[in-house]
Amino acid sequence: MGVTVWDREMVWFVSDGRNQGANGYSGYVRDERDRAEVDVVLVENLLEERTRLRRERDFDGADAVREELNAMGIAVFDKDLVWRVKFDRRSGPSGARDQNRDFGPLGHDYVRAANDNAELDEAKIGHINDLIARRLQAKISRNFGEADALRDQLRAECIAINDKTKEWSVDADAYVKIGPNGHNLERASDDEAELDDEMLERINALLKRRLESKISRRFDDADAALSELNDDLGVWVSDKLKSWRADGKAFPTHVRGRDDEDVPSSEVAAFDEAGALELISARALHKRAAEYEAADEIVDKLRSEYNVVLDDKRGTYRLVRQYGGYFRVGARLPSETLEKVAPLLERRTTAKEAQDYETADALQDEISSLGISLDSRMRTFRAYSSQRGSYQRRATR
Repeated sequence: MGVTVWDREMVWFVSDGRNQGANGYSGYVRDERDRAEVDVVLVENLLEERTRLRRERDFDGADAVREELNAMGIAVFDKDLVWRVKFDRRSGPSGARDQNRDFGPLGHDYVRAANDNAELDEAKIGHINDLIARRLQAKISRNFGEADALRDQLRAECIAINDKTKEWSVDADAYVKIGPNGHNLERASDDEAELDDEMLERINALLKRRLESKISRRFDDADAALSELNDDLGVWVSDKLKSWRADGKAFPTHVRGRDDEDVPSSEVAAFDEAGALELISARALHKRAAEYEAADEIVDKLRSEYNVVLDDKRGTYRLVRQYGGYFRVGARLPSETLEKVAPLLERRTTAKEAQDYETADALQDEISSLGISLDSRMRTFRAYSSQRGSYQRRATR
């Protein structure tokens, strides 16, 4: 049918002859009012490449192509599937204007954000201006690899760049994280490991390297620093607690999630919180030692014996009430609905254990009729969502 769907933006459009680029289908046409001189074939090829990357969900690659078009002075309007040369009445197309423009003594046209009150000395400000100027020249020269490397260096030094407003500022969120040792972690107060000055210096250097790598999005290097801390130095790092320790003990990796899905302790018979936390810490040690089978066994034990479910992404645990081995996720159910669903789940599990699949299927249909969906793999149930996304057709010219 020739229909292109962009899931990220929930839009679709029909591929027709009007949008045929020089090297295939791009989805875009040039603004009919645009008469500026430009390499149309190159622009259309880049647009086609960007469209292909978006179809393949390579959004980072697609964004890089858009940056390249922007550096050429090409404005892309995704809503209308139109592109045109940016035009400045004083100087002509922006791409040509930037190539020959005198940016003054700073070498760039960025200014420090008015609301940035971080204290910086003149040497630091001069260093920042130099990095911004080099990045701008790299972008103008279409050397995007170098431009990205300079952007990453600015990020590592806690400098945020806003290309839209042409402003720079100290990234306060990143800046306040960095302490006197160049990182944002403190040694655990109960860590009794004996460490000499040389070992402390090595640990702090690795923690600093890891933080800088994370800020500049060099995640492989951050992971390598963490591996050296763990494997070579025996240092346990907890980003959640902003702490580290070298005594071989585990940090508590999860805290109680006090959200709407957590069941009060009083509603779960004989909940042993201390025992659950001990198991959670033991699991952390198994995972650190790559003993994943033992770690998974603890997850099962927490659920079956303690009614505790872990959320590794959030670093939380919560109590659940189980019916036939299933527990609720998502919004709370009306009490009258839960009173109907609970015995059905119990009966369905009993039927499946007895291999009475016909009865189990009939019970599942009855559960579905109450607006409840089951996830047999995760052993959860939830109300069907009333909010469903819909795709809209993209406007075309």
